[in-house]
Amino acid sequence: MIGNAHFDNLVAASPVTGYPTKVDWNGILATLSDQGIDPSAVVATAWCGFQNRNLDFGNETPMLAIVHRGGILCTIGKRKMGGKLKFESINFSNVKVHAPIDVAPQAGDNYGKYGITLLGPGQVVLGSLVWRFKVKRFRDSGAEAMAAASDRDRLYAQIVPLLGGD
Repeated sequence: MIGNAHFDNLVAASPVTGYPTKVDWNGILATLSDQGIDPSAVVATAWCGFQNRNLDFGNETPMLAIVHRGGILCTIGKRKMGGKLKFESINFSNVKVHAPIDVAPQAGDNYGKYGITLLGPGQVVLGSLVWRFKVKRFRDSGAEAMAAASDRDRLYAQIVPLLGGD
């Protein structure tokens, strides 16, 4: 992947739950470097979606969430049209409220979501990490839902202590 054993092992151990996506590993390495994040100091990674608005609205972008001591960096290593690296980030020093969120599928929906929402001062949404699962018509979707919830819970357990929680 990027050539750092610690980081590569974290990524390899992160389950893919509904967000397979192509990444540019050189771009991820460049983004980490540009943001001053040592790949050896990364705490956790997860394949999920990112959105910077209310979790109910959808349209999350599939990314690799990279949790470090100072916050969360989400990227797939791509570049914008001007050549700048494309990423989203949340600085933990801005987070005032955090919570796991469940969005159950409603009648007619073909997906459900689990997420982590991070809010700043004034309850402004800093960002949400989202795990989507597909609802299968006339079949049990329980395994997919539990896999998405489990991965959300795994990452949230890594984030809470970094925010000063138990």
